[in-house]
Amino acid sequence: MLSDIRRTFRTLNSLLADHRHINPSMEIVYRELFLRELRSIGLDDEYYPVGSAASHGFLYFLARTLRNLPVSRILELGAGQTTLLIDRVKRQLALDYEVETIEHDEQWAAEHQAAVQHPVIRAPLSPRTVEGHRIDYYSHPLLETGPPIDLLLVDGPPAHQRRIQFNRLGALDIVKTRLGADFIIAIDDSQRNGEQLLVERVRAVLEERGVAFRSGTIVAARKLTVIAGGRLLKASFY
Repeated sequence: MLSDIRRTFRTLNSLLADHRHINPSMEIVYRELFLRELRSIGLDDEYYPVGSAASHGFLYFLARTLRNLPVSRILELGAGQTTLLIDRVKRQLALDYEVETIEHDEQWAAEHQAAVQHPVIRAPLSPRTVEGHRIDYYSHPLLETGPPIDLLLVDGPPAHQRRIQFNRLGALDIVKTRLGADFIIAIDDSQRNGEQLLVERVRAVLEERGVAFRSGTIVAARKLTVIAGGRLLKASFY
């Protein structure tokens, strides 16, 4: 009984802490901006930014980035609404960027693979230790050994509970091994402790390497942190 009460209080405290870093009322604004982007591209609104799916803020940012910036290779961690948007924009505008989506859930990966033309790669989660934290992270050789990428979207693996809150720290290895000279790193849910630490460590890695960059945020139902540099630095102002 006592342990249940403590668990409930921890959950409530976590939700309250998250709420201090978000602004749900801005979802209306970003929805309008997202719809404007879709109209400019010539796409219908087939997206459902509800529950744990990407927010309108994230979808707006991604649509604007793909439409306006010279992105050439995308690595997406976690399949969902953004996976569909990446595919639709590429086809509608006849863009030539390469895409790889990584997803741990077999059924979810298969569902999205059937809906898009780029590879949705199923990568099971395996235990590892990053920055002193024991995490469950994607296990696939492509992650750290593939060609350089210029757009990294971090929206997976699941990290919504306290015991798995640091799962996304595994993305640090991608930053260290595959990030191109011109880059955008978009980290969703960065109002949460685990993602906040990831943002701090990404900045530290770039600073240690003497890489010039700028950070920006989109704050709506959730917080999206954008870290960009080189020819793609403009994305940090979106």
